[in-house]
Amino acid sequence: MTTPEPSISVRVDPANPGQFFACCGLLELAHRLRPGAEARFEGTMFHIWTPRAVEPLGLTALIQKLLDCQFTGELSPQETEELDSLNADKKRLEAQQQKLPEKAEERRKSLDKQRREGAITVGGPFSIRLDWWQVGEDDPATVKTWSGQQGNLDIALAAKLTLAQLPLAHDLGERLLPFSHVLKKAVGEEGDKHGARKKKRGKEEDAEPFYFDARRARSALDIGFSPDVQKMPVEAHPAVELLCLIGLQRFRPAPTKKRRVFDYWTWTEPLPAAVASAAVAGALPARGDTRWRFRLLCRDNQCRYKAFDFATPFRS
Repeated sequence: MTTPEPSISVRVDPANPGQFFACCGLLELAHRLRPGAEARFEGTMFHIWTPRAVEPLGLTALIQKLLDCQFTGELSPQETEELDSLNADKKRLEAQQQKLPEKAEERRKSLDKQRREGAITVGGPFSIRLDWWQVGEDDPATVKTWSGQQGNLDIALAAKLTLAQLPLAHDLGERLLPFSHVLKKAVGEEGDKHGARKKKRGKEEDAEPFYFDARRARSALDIGFSPDVQKMPVEAHPAVELLCLIGLQRFRPAPTKKRRVFDYWTWTEPLPAAVASAAVAGALPARGDTRWRFRLLCRDNQCRYKAFDFATPFRS
């Protein structure tokens, strides 16, 4: 029986765990729009097939829907306004060498923690709740790379805003994951609390990525220091950062006996999302599947900030 042409094909480096889990994120998004979508790896290509009984779903349409949808955090609009007001009061009082009242400061810290570390909702038509990072720092299965001082929603929105600069042309599958650009977050942008694509009204500032893409971590090792610590703008890979964040909700690497070392498996038979997530963790070993091992690199001497390193094929 002849295998039909895939609906979506993307060039991928399977040794880059960020790119691998970004492909898993693409499968998750395709599954949300076309339940029953299947995917597999074939060398340096990742293919997705969507059900033939419904309208075909191409990569351009999928990415456009992702760019158009809203990303929201756990704070309500009222809580966001309250936090903004408390932060403004704190700044004003500090200029007068005074402090917020104790209860007001506790409330401000609570709201700020919820804003930085809370779950993210990817809105319609996908409707995905992302909260996989909400585990203890000592959990051996955690692959969280950022510190509690960094806002996860801010990073996700910066990746989404920057990804919108990639032309959605016919060869998108070749350019999506390699696309690099300094991440930008908009200041004073209409709708930026939700990630809606609206006209910008303020200047842009550079933003740090999640460090899911191993190319970013490796470049820091090659030059001997982390450019972001020195406040140097360095290009990141917005599609990898955003899609990997989504992919890790369902698709998780398997922790090993070594701290901060993980395995994942590429699979070669078309599988739906629910089954593929088991294959990723090595629960469905099959002929042709490849096991990869990677580690989390520490980006500071306290290992608060981490990064995905490149993976190598592993044979036990």
